[in-house]
Amino acid sequence: APCTDGFLKALENDEDLKPHLGNHLEEAGFSLSPHLVELRDRLLEAGAEVAHLAGSGGSLYGIFEDIKAARAARGFFVKEFTAVMEW
Repeated sequence: APCTDGFLKALENDEDLKPHLGNHLEEAGFSLSPHLVELRDRLLEAGAEVAHLAGSGGSLYGIFEDIKAARAARGFFVKEFTAVMEW
């Protein structure tokens, strides 16, 4: 679950932010759309360190260790989905 206080403290102390990421709507979103759980799990299997629902469920995101790992994972998803972005 996301933790704003933990996130802010980690940010101030230049610590890893990933443990503090999340989305309070994930439980409801995953309950309403179980296929999103499968997609999140696929992101993790593709090498994402964390993967979460973005916003109210319009998309999922994964954070990868480096650009090489992210691009390798992107290759799995572009064959199946029309909108796969890289930042």
